[in-house]
Amino acid sequence: MLTAPAVAEVDGVTIWADDTDFFRFYLTSANPRVRLDDNGDPVFLLVQYDMSEEDRAADPTLPSGGGFMNFDVTFSITDEEETAARDLMQPRVDAEWERLRNGTAEEKNKRGVKGTSEAPQVEFASPTYTQGTVEMFAPQSDLLVDAQVAQGEPDLLAGNTAVFSIDLSAAGSQFMSETLTGGDGSDLTPIQVAYHLNFMARLPPVDIVVLANTQRIYEQTRKYMDGEGRDACSTYDFKNSDINTSTAELSGMIEVKIDPGSSHVTDEVMEELRQYALDMMQSQIESSFFTDDPQDAYFSQFPDGAPPEFLEEESNRNRNNKNSKKYLKKVSDTSTIDLTLNLQQHSVVEWKINPQSTLQTFFAGMPPAQIERFVRQVRTGSPFFQSLNLGVRVFGEFDDSDLEAVEVQLRYTGFDFNGENLSKEKVLTFTDNSSQTWNPDLIGAEREVQYRRRIKTAGREFGPFSSWERTKANAINISVAKPGRVQRSIAQGLLDFESLDLSAAEVTLRYQDGELGVDPVEEVVVLNPATPTATFDHQIGVEARKPVLYRTKYKFKNNDIIEDEAFRESTSNLILIDHPFESTLAVQLLPVGVGWSEVVQTQVALSYDDEDSNFHAHDVVTLKTNQDTREWLVRLRDPEMTTYRYEVITSYKDGDHDSSGELTSSGSGILPIEVREPRTTKVVIVPSRINFEATPSCEVVVTHEASGTVESFFIDSSKTREWTVPVRPSDPLSYSAVVTFHTPDGEDIVFDPIHGEDNALVLPRYNPPEPGTIHYQIMPTLIDFAKTPLVVVELLYEDEANGVRHENSFAFSASTQNMDWEIHVEDKNRRLLRQVTRHFVAPDNIPHEAEPAFQTSNLLVLKPFVAPEI
Repeated sequence: MLTAPAVAEVDGVTIWADDTDFFRFYLTSANPRVRLDDNGDPVFLLVQYDMSEEDRAADPTLPSGGGFMNFDVTFSITDEEETAARDLMQPRVDAEWERLRNGTAEEKNKRGVKGTSEAPQVEFASPTYTQGTVEMFAPQSDLLVDAQVAQGEPDLLAGNTAVFSIDLSAAGSQFMSETLTGGDGSDLTPIQVAYHLNFMARLPPVDIVVLANTQRIYEQTRKYMDGEGRDACSTYDFKNSDINTSTAELSGMIEVKIDPGSSHVTDEVMEELRQYALDMMQSQIESSFFTDDPQDAYFSQFPDGAPPEFLEEESNRNRNNKNSKKYLKKVSDTSTIDLTLNLQQHSVVEWKINPQSTLQTFFAGMPPAQIERFVRQVRTGSPFFQSLNLGVRVFGEFDDSDLEAVEVQLRYTGFDFNGENLSKEKVLTFTDNSSQTWNPDLIGAEREVQYRRRIKTAGREFGPFSSWERTKANAINISVAKPGRVQRSIAQGLLDFESLDLSAAEVTLRYQDGELGVDPVEEVVVLNPATPTATFDHQIGVEARKPVLYRTKYKFKNNDIIEDEAFRESTSNLILIDHPFESTLAVQLLPVGVGWSEVVQTQVALSYDDEDSNFHAHDVVTLKTNQDTREWLVRLRDPEMTTYRYEVITSYKDGDHDSSGELTSSGSGILPIEVREPRTTKVVIVPSRINFEATPSCEVVVTHEASGTVESFFIDSSKTREWTVPVRPSDPLSYSAVVTFHTPDGEDIVFDPIHGEDNALVLPRYNPPEPGTIHYQIMPTLIDFAKTPLVVVELLYEDEANGVRHENSFAFSASTQNMDWEIHVEDKNRRLLRQVTRHFVAPDNIPHEAEPAFQTSNLLVLKPFVAPEI
């Protein structure tokens, strides 16, 4: 099984090791890319179309034109990338083979060492992907995008291919065309594609516990969104803002505890495990605090609740725009949101990766003239626009398995422009991975297609059809994994052989499908300390559509046996065998609180007694820091008896001792271990945002007025500092800070005082004035000059601090192209621009002045005229 974290990276490829075979590795790419066809061209198409005068005369509601964009995205490893990974890892395999063959008897018997005279060659395998989604972040404006297939599922096979489709307005298609083919092609960033993939991975032998102060996190998130003037944000915004778990950890809102026990784990691995735990907590925070339903959302402008008409408008907007917009939830009692994460030694987890790219990456090195080949202009009367033009491709192992054919049934229905309900069907048969097309005439404006598939293996008839699926994309990719075989990987999950005195776990697996004539297939595999994984792999001749049944028999060293009473079902490719929870008492000792810096050590004495079974378990666990998590594991003779006793004895650095006395608890779970509250609070000073090139150093003077405590810190690196305040952690905290930045030329820049009430002080950033030129581009792409023959925009740039003022006006008509405005400024960091737009509306050319707008972007896309509501 794949182990995490990764062991190496080369040329944008991440390399993961195997937990059993030292010569086996798994590869993942850093960036998705557009899939290339057999000719090496990207599978990408942007179509711009014009509505014919006849069509618009017949239906005046039709727009003047529009467009759509389709592309395939893949997340795969190229031959060149695999070669680079092989060249990097083979010397490591050679060295490890040399070490093992001169090691212990157990090491000499490892696969790849026993019976060999030279090191094995590097083997590569694919991660066991469990789930995945692909998101597309496109321009949000309804003026550009009419509809989009913005999120889908990759096929998790053959490169994790996904298909995307966007319907564009006339202005949107023109905007995308100019973006793709205009200029030097360096600004291909309106479209971003992000994968969210999960695969199974085994963690190192550590315990990880994460605790979150949900109330403080919610309050900070709400403050941030209020300060930014936001009611909602996308998943991308959330993960790329100051609302992140790393900052929350520094401020004490999140505690991450990683205990390696007696194992040797490098600092690099510990840091990556910490980041993994924070990422997991970030996902929990996002799912707990955010919602896509406006009815459950918090809106700062409506403290007493949003009116129904506003909520209805928000709901309609969300239905039309499929991007992942998230609202902050209304939460009146954050104590109801309990966020914890607990991963025990050798845990098998779903490890998440999030590779992403933009169009600039997709078309890297390709000049605009070459990109133009994938941009087409058509009229609605052309054959291209009048047909569905659907491409279908099957990814299957036709050459290396019993797969003979895949049959794909297509169904296309809809109402034509005469109101008649029409239906068309087609069956395509695939015997290789070549793509096929279906090109029926369009039914009205409908583009949705239903499809399902069935497979045929050697010596058998076609099996049953799958369920119907729907798509609006003009390409369908279908994966057929492991045809004619039933396969499962069986792995040790939370199964501690040593602590439970367990000798082996026997797993009986069974598969049958009487409807397709598959007789029962049964096998017993054995997991033990030397063999933590096994496989169940059988030829059945048909597609495996039923779950695999399994049950476990636990054999202990004293000859006791615990066995599952009934079979369980598995639809996943991986079956994890954990310890028998109903017969196990698993207590996680977790240091909590902020007083551990004053502790010498804490001893926890634990006792369990089952007099009827004449079974007793006693242990003393020592904790010295708040990172020392420990698990106490007891195999129960009577599963109903879960009560245990414990006593906490702590010695402090000032010579004091205290004891909790004997306490009782029951059941598995976390047992918080608290020590006395300290008499002081530590405020962490975080300088990570400072630009040390512009200001090599700064002085921070912090003052706690209530106690008269004042301290000065000289800061010349991003290393955090700690300030001790004579306030107990449970008491209110209020302080002020004055930051003085020192520039290279000796100037001192003093910021206004900062007032803080939190135990994390994030220092601000100073950007020195940077004289130079700012170039603005004004685009009239969205203007309908038939409605507004003349549009005048007035721009004002004003920097009062440096005495700079520039103003200009630009007039646009149907014959006007993009315009540029270049101004010289004393500080390029000050980019705020005031914009006033006047639309002269036909037929009388009466001017309508829009409200002043302010923006910092270099690109100004003028908005079309919208008549005011009466």
